[in-house]
Formats: sequence, C-alpha cells, structure tokens
Amino acid sequence: MTRYHLHGLAIVAALLSTGLSGGAALAQSADTTRTLPNGDVVTNDRSVSNGTYQDQRTVTTPAGGSYSNDRTVGNGDYTDTRSATNAKGGSYSNTRTYGNGQYTDTRSATGANGATYSNTRSIGNGQYSDNRAVSRANGATYDSTRTASNGTWNHTWSGETAGGRNFSGSRTGSYRR
Repeated sequence: MTRYHLHGLAIVAALLSTGLSGGAALAQSADTTRTLPNGDVVTNDRSVSNGTYQDQRTVTTPAGGSYSNDRTVGNGDYTDTRSATNAKGGSYSNTRTYGNGQYTDTRSATGANGATYSNTRSIGNGQYSDNRAVSRANGATYDSTRTASNGTWNHTWSGETAGGRNFSGSRTGSYRR
C-alpha cells in the first residue's frame, strides 16, 4: 500500500467516524485570510449549519478603505448586508432581505463632503413602497415616496434647492386595465 492509499483511507475513516449526514461539524470551514498583490487583505469565513449557509467577507486596503459582506441563506430566508468606507470618509451600506414573500432593500451613503443618500424599497404581499431621501453638501434636499397596491400608485416628493426655494408635488394613477 502506498502513501496515497493511506491518505485515501484516512479520509474515508474520517468520513465514516463523523457520519455522512452533512452535519455542521463536517461542513464548517476555517477562516481564510490572504493578501492580494495590491496589498488588500481579504478575510473570508464560510459555514453551513442546520441548513443555513453563511458567508462573511472583509477587505481592508492599504489606503485605509474597508469593505464587508455578510450573506446568510437558509430556511426560506436570504439576507445580504454590505458596507464600505473609503479613506476620505465616504461610506456606503446596503442590506437586502427576502423571506415569506417579502423583499426589502435598504441603502445609504454618506460622502466625504457630508452629502447623504438613503433609499428603502419593499415589495411583497401585493404592495410596493420606495422611500428616498437626498441631502447635498450645498444644503439642497429631496424626499420621495412611491407606493403601489390594489391597482393604484402614488408618488409624492418635496425638497429644497440650494438657494432655499421649496418644491413639492404628487401624482396618483391606476395600473389596472
């Protein structure tokens, strides 16, 4: 018997001793960390436990930026959360969830100059909503809400220009034929 045969026997013995059920202990993986040629450091941890898959990833850059992504899938639910920052102070985050026929997507961003953006969209159970807010570093703002359900839609908005002029409006309609 060669060492290759012994190696194969060791793997088979390990599988038989832990069982072939695909349980959490068999599916777990260790953290992996690596440095890319550009200097980015990437850490990744993936695991499976009780029918749920999880993937957690982080990246840091030599310039001071960072990124993270956490994903969980299982038992009829999906969640994906991402965030990033840059060395100049800008940031971004996004969380998406899906489960029980409902999808939600929430995003926000802040610029190094203080400008902000946020948006939450939700779809499910025959309804849709989309809420947005923007503020610029020069003082201008904008807010918007869109909804739809039961064959009708509505969009309202308001804001203020950098020069201080207020504006607003709304529209309503039907999408039934």
